[in-house]
Amino acid sequence: MKVDSINREELYLQTWRYILLVKVWFELDSLINKLQIYDLYEFNNDIKSIRNFLTKQGEVENDFGVNLSGLFRIFSKISVSFAGVGGTAEFSQTKSENDLNLMDALIKFEARLIKILRLLNKTKIVILIDKVDEVWDDTEESKLMISGLLRATHFLNESLPMTKIMVFLRSDIFDTLRFHDIDKLNSLAERLTWSEADLKQLIENRLRISANLNFNRGSQEIWSQVFDKKVRSQDSFKYILSRTLRRPRETIQFCNKALRIAQDAQHQVITEDDILSAEIQYSVEKLRDLSSEFLVQYPYLDGLYGLFQGFKLSFTRNEFEIRYQEAKDRLERLYPKLQFLNIDGVLQTLYGIGFLGAEIDSAYVFFYNMPNLTLPQQEKYVVHPAFHAALGIQQRVVALDDFQKVTITADFDRKNIAGLINVGNIRQVAFGDDLIRFSDLKKVDGSRYNPGIKELLEQLKAAIESEPNLNDQNKAKALKLVEKLAVAGKAPQEEAMKENADTAVLALKGMISGLSDAAKLAEAGKTLLPMIAHVFGL
Repeated sequence: MKVDSINREELYLQTWRYILLVKVWFELDSLINKLQIYDLYEFNNDIKSIRNFLTKQGEVENDFGVNLSGLFRIFSKISVSFAGVGGTAEFSQTKSENDLNLMDALIKFEARLIKILRLLNKTKIVILIDKVDEVWDDTEESKLMISGLLRATHFLNESLPMTKIMVFLRSDIFDTLRFHDIDKLNSLAERLTWSEADLKQLIENRLRISANLNFNRGSQEIWSQVFDKKVRSQDSFKYILSRTLRRPRETIQFCNKALRIAQDAQHQVITEDDILSAEIQYSVEKLRDLSSEFLVQYPYLDGLYGLFQGFKLSFTRNEFEIRYQEAKDRLERLYPKLQFLNIDGVLQTLYGIGFLGAEIDSAYVFFYNMPNLTLPQQEKYVVHPAFHAALGIQQRVVALDDFQKVTITADFDRKNIAGLINVGNIRQVAFGDDLIRFSDLKKVDGSRYNPGIKELLEQLKAAIESEPNLNDQNKAKALKLVEKLAVAGKAPQEEAMKENADTAVLALKGMISGLSDAAKLAEAGKTLLPMIAHVFGL
């Protein structure tokens, strides 16, 4: 097979075939030295031939994934930076004998590898490829690269014994791919969905491993030993889960933030207040994460989020359209892609990414409940609870409760609570008064306090306490944010303190934006928050 006769789609397939074969070989080569494989001497020539071939291609185990050489050198320029594979190679379609024989060499390499793999009676090589979305840019080259990876994975899973290669890919990216044998891959693809049982078991398993727990108590008991049972009268796990898009990373992210806050406060368990404080940080980060996740497909998300600042919990299409039309010209100047979307298109996009949901028969439905729902056909919409704190949406909503029950057993030692992902122990000290005294703040230059930040926070605190349009629940939340700014004010030049201050200021802006312009807190916020941000260099 001559290289210069291969089309671009085939080039990407064969490139990935080579890359994955080399990866499988390195895994197998390490096993050869560890396992006692009988009759291996019969394949000494094959082993030697493979090693010589890869040496000539410049592949060594320490460099593989950094320098993709050999066959990759002759393919069109592509960048690969995920799953331990990275680098750039340039295509130069020469007609040298070496280039023309590369495909033959690849076929022989694979054939020798198959013979040696058959010696693995019980041990199986498994290769997992993740973070494909990090190189996704919605171009034809990107689609060819990813489709080539999927096709090569399928090809090798069928041909290589004792080997399994799995690719993890976002469903929205997979759905954009088009190539001639995609129907075959569709039948092999498994779309992952996570129930409450799945996600709770994930957290429980991390606790068991990190805290070395035994298996003879129920999961609810384990959870209640680490977390307060209730948050705002709701089961604490359900509360946390309702603030996620039902994905593991978000559940872990929320739990870890609550854990760190509990550690900093020297709490024995993760309290309701720890969870509520974590929610504010988490909400701001999730809004940013969602924009980053879909930046290529929907670069205008940041602009659309502003339409929901301080908006109602539940709203109709007409109510949203009024807001959208007011900002339409400005948004389309900033984000030209919006010119091609009507109101229905905007709503459906926001539903598909998980930002919006529908109110149906007094229940709130999001894309993970009903992926094929057409949002514009529904009467009322809601913003997902994950983003309420960041946007200053005053009321709370609980996601559609389709949770399943799960029973997990373990023997829990309260004194052996460890971090959910190895971030340390919750310190065992008595609970105390965590109120921050403004006199404890320090100046930027290290002296006892900074009169500027002290006075600003005192003014903000007084404005919050006296604001009649802010209910008690939101006053308490706003005052906690002021406390966080007070803590950060002890060391305003430290990066960690700056980050905490930034999160608190953004959350306060979101809450205040829900008030009328005539409200005293709204007026105070417009003056005080920029000045507070300036103290931290924000």
